[in-house]
Amino acid sequence: MGWERQALEQCRGCGFVTWENDNVVAYHNYFPREMAQQIKFFGWGTDEGVYENTFVHNCLTMVRGRYFRQGICSRLVEHSLAWAKDNGWRRFEVHFVLPDCEKGWQGEQKTCRTFWEKLDFQAYRQEKADEETVGIFGVDRRYSMFLALNE
Repeated sequence: MGWERQALEQCRGCGFVTWENDNVVAYHNYFPREMAQQIKFFGWGTDEGVYENTFVHNCLTMVRGRYFRQGICSRLVEHSLAWAKDNGWRRFEVHFVLPDCEKGWQGEQKTCRTFWEKLDFQAYRQEKADEETVGIFGVDRRYSMFLALNE
């Protein structure tokens, strides 16, 4: 059994890490949609659609310093998507995506819509941002996005 499959079966999640000289530079992790529903993970997909074999994005760090804007996070997501597709997953979702804003790019998460659109994700739901999101990021909406992996 591959380590990815073992992590998925034992921990119910999976991800990839980039490091240099024993220091973590960035990481991306995600888990099956069924788990997101069970733990009521934010934005898990409250729509009525049934999407089998779907991963939900959990976390993608924003690398800093000399690593910033070097495409590391994009490559991590691309690797995650390729692994998911190669292992029979059919859909990948990311929730609470913001319209592009400076604080969204500088925060600990990749939260801006343009980042995900460059990876071919499409918005399938838009909702009004809550007060906390408006106060921190200064935006009035947020999105749920997806990428079909079986095309």
